[in-house]
Amino acid sequence: MVDNTGIVRMENNTSCMVDHVGIVRMENNTSCIVDHVGIVRMENNTSCIVDHVGIVRMENNTSCIVDHVGIVRMENNTSCIVDHVGIVRMENNTSCIVDHVGIVRMENNTSCIVDHVGIVRMENNTSCIVDHVGIVRMENNTSCIVDHVGISSMENNTSCMVDHVGIVRMENNTSCIVDHVGIVRMENNTSCIADHVGIVRMENNTSCIVDHVGIVRMENNTSCMIDNNGVVRMENNTSCVIDNTGIVGMENNTSCMVDHVGIVGMEKNTSCMVDHVGIVRMENNTSCMVDHVGIVGMENNTSCMVDHVGIVRMENNTSCMVDHDGIVRMENNTSCIVDHVGIVRMENNTSCMIDNNGVVRMENNTSCVIDDTGIVGMESNISCIANLNIPVFCA
Repeated sequence: MVDNTGIVRMENNTSCMVDHVGIVRMENNTSCIVDHVGIVRMENNTSCIVDHVGIVRMENNTSCIVDHVGIVRMENNTSCIVDHVGIVRMENNTSCIVDHVGIVRMENNTSCIVDHVGIVRMENNTSCIVDHVGIVRMENNTSCIVDHVGISSMENNTSCMVDHVGIVRMENNTSCIVDHVGIVRMENNTSCIADHVGIVRMENNTSCIVDHVGIVRMENNTSCMIDNNGVVRMENNTSCVIDNTGIVGMENNTSCMVDHVGIVGMEKNTSCMVDHVGIVRMENNTSCMVDHVGIVGMENNTSCMVDHVGIVRMENNTSCMVDHDGIVRMENNTSCIVDHVGIVRMENNTSCMIDNNGVVRMENNTSCVIDDTGIVGMESNISCIANLNIPVFCA
């Protein structure tokens, strides 16, 4: 049963319920509940609960709870709790708590706490605290504090401070300060300042300024400026401007503009524009536009448009449109429309429509309709309709 917006593909499963927008793929599982928007893939697990929007992939785990929007992948772990939107991947760890939206990957660590939305990957560390939304990767470090949403990866460093939401990876550096939400990776650099939420990785660069929340990776570049929240990775580029919060990966490109928070990886492309928060990776494409927060990976495609927050990966497709927040991966399909936030993976299908937030994976199906935000995985079914709160089996 898919309650609302839920995707369920089950193999040899008895009962599984996805309460809201949940995707569940289970192998040899008896009962699994995804409360809200949860994705669960379990192997040889008895019971697992994802409270809200949680994704869980477990191997040989007994009990795991993701309270809200949490993704958990555990190997040989007994108990792990992700309080809110937390992703946890643990190897041989006993207890780990991610309080809010935290991602934690630990190797041979006893206790680690991420207070809020924090991602932590630790190797042979005793205690590390990320106060808020912080990601920390430490090697042979005793104590490191990231005050807010900070990510820190340190190698043989004594003191490092990220004031707010800062990510820092340092090699043989004594002191480095990222004022707010800044990520800094420095190699043999003396001073570098990221003013706000800035991530900076510099190699043999003298001065680089990230004005706000900017991530910059530069190789042999003199000056680069990110106006607000911008991340830039440039190789042999002279000038690149990201207007707001934009991340751009460019190779041998002259001009590229990301309007807001956009990430773009381009190879041998002339012009590409991501309007808002869009991530685009293109290979040998001329023009591609992601209207809002869209991620697009295209191979040998001429035109593709993702209207809002859409991720699209197409192979040898001419036209594909995702209207809102939709992710689409198509193989040898002509036309496919995902109306709202829909993810569609089709093989040799002609037409498929998801009305709202629906994800559909179909094999050799002609027509399938999901009424509201529903995701349905069908094998060798001709027609199947999931209305709302209705269990569906199509033979």
